[in-house]
Amino acid sequence: MNLRKIASENAPGPFYAEDIGTDCGCLLPEGEAPTLLATTGPPRYQTYFLRQPETPLEIEQACAAIRICHVHSLRYGGKDPEILTRLADVPHLCDYQLTRDGRVIPAGW
Repeated sequence: MNLRKIASENAPGPFYAEDIGTDCGCLLPEGEAPTLLATTGPPRYQTYFLRQPETPLEIEQACAAIRICHVHSLRYGGKDPEILTRLADVPHLCDYQLTRDGRVIPAGW
């Protein structure tokens, strides 16, 4: 069960933006995944997943956006081992983690 406050603007799916009240407005994540991400206007400036990635290239773009987001509001909430492996350098931005033996477990266990 995800206890994070997920931005209501997100398209349903495992990639999401957390609603942290505001966004820094840098537009760096949107530059990494311009067809996947959008930002609401003032005064809030909430970045969100306009749609979920569908192709390997889009998945890589979504992962790059998660990595570059300075306020750490973009996250991966899915259990796909391949995507979790891609995001192994930022496990704090994933809701699940891979164990050394390849099992998927909730983050923080």
